[in-house]
Amino acid sequence: MSQHTGGAKTESPDKGETSNGSVLPRLQEMANNSPQVKQLMSVQRMVNEGVRVRTIPQSAVVPVVQRQLLPTARHREVVKDAAKRLKNPETDSDNLWIKAIYQELDGIGNPAADECVQKLIEQHVIDMNDWALIQKDYKLYKSSGAKSLDLHERHNTPTVHNEDEASKWVASLIENRIKDLYTTLAGFPGHAMQIQLSINSLVGWYEAKKFSDEAYTRYKDEIIAALNKGKKASPLAIPRYVYTFESGSTTAV
Repeated sequence: MSQHTGGAKTESPDKGETSNGSVLPRLQEMANNSPQVKQLMSVQRMVNEGVRVRTIPQSAVVPVVQRQLLPTARHREVVKDAAKRLKNPETDSDNLWIKAIYQELDGIGNPAADECVQKLIEQHVIDMNDWALIQKDYKLYKSSGAKSLDLHERHNTPTVHNEDEASKWVASLIENRIKDLYTTLAGFPGHAMQIQLSINSLVGWYEAKKFSDEAYTRYKDEIIAALNKGKKASPLAIPRYVYTFESGSTTAV
């Protein structure tokens, strides 16, 4: 999610405030978490003290880009821990899930469910990229249960022993990893590297004879098809990436 800082907007002082432009209480509450607000408060103090402040042209303002304020592995942990707060996580409503997630992330106060995500963003706990991952995982939990989250952990590849497990693993790779691959341009190289590591695991199981040649060919085709489909559907200018499969064979997508 990108945030753009712009020119200051002048508003009438609220009741109880002086007319010299003192900082709003809301900005004071947010200052501990927001470098941008701290900077604004610093400028405001200089104005109040009579210091001349040079106006910064709009064209010189650099956008602030936030991407995944949470560590990558934390998204799924939040969902699992939030589920423990619920009586029936697989049947409870989205609103109950969102409230539980808000509590798990130590959100301030007790807002309504439809305000929780925005409140967490305002508190700089998460950004929209974080929420997209959390939402995807809690819905997966609701539809398929806790085991579905363990089938393809983002940083914990399970061991595959046979073709049945391999088929489920490939389906999970496509649904839980490749689907997210083309959602962010800045994060694409790192995500693509994770896909390559998953492919390396698949090739290793193939070389260990965990499944047949025919099954491996099918898995490989499914993965390549999903990569091409995802890239074609993405509105982003995703660069070409070369994936390596068995015996050093490569496919550029």
